[in-house]
Amino acid sequence: MPRKNRLGQNIQSVMEARQMKLIELARLAEVDSGQLCRVLKGEVSVSINSLERVAAALGVSAGFLLDGEGQEETGSIANPSPPVSDPTLVQLISDPSIAFCLRALGKLSPTDKKIVAKVIQRFAGD
Repeated sequence: MPRKNRLGQNIQSVMEARQMKLIELARLAEVDSGQLCRVLKGEVSVSINSLERVAAALGVSAGFLLDGEGQEETGSIANPSPPVSDPTLVQLISDPSIAFCLRALGKLSPTDKKIVAKVIQRFAGD
């Protein structure tokens, strides 16, 4: 099977597990939804930059999307995080600067994520 078809199938599998629609993934990854659709169908290749943004939006590594093996960065396909339904959170993650920050946070090690969480808790006064 050509790599781009496997890539499309892997992206679709994670999207289904996360109950995520194509338009939502495109928005979070900041990629064109039409282009993403063509990638899913195996009609076009994807740039490394776009692949990394799609992977971050899905909470998996780019390598995981390419070959379907290896460890996911966050969550589990079998036990995905629930979809975001809070309107305030949806609005926040729609903001490009917030989406950028979330992608950056997704690349942190688990230890660094815990440190950031503590900083945020102190900042929030909790």
